[in-house]
Amino acid sequence: MATAGNKAKTASTKKKKNNGKRRNTGAKKSKRNFKIKLLVFLIKVLLLIILALACYVGYCWFTMPDISAAVSKTRQPSTVANL
Repeated sequence: MATAGNKAKTASTKKKKNNGKRRNTGAKKSKRNFKIKLLVFLIKVLLLIILALACYVGYCWFTMPDISAAVSKTRQPSTVANL
């Protein structure tokens, strides 16, 4: 016959077995969560780098002098031959 003490032991052993399983799934979930967080972080960093590069290219594009004006300028020679 089952007594109150035996029921307590049976319930505690079931809890121990379940806790062992929970730890394994929890460890897998935490590893998976870490990988997902790392992936999200790397995507954010990549987007930030792309945005910074786009801003730099835009800055260079808008501050670049007009090429036709640079080519059409006539320059005086810097040296003159003495004959």
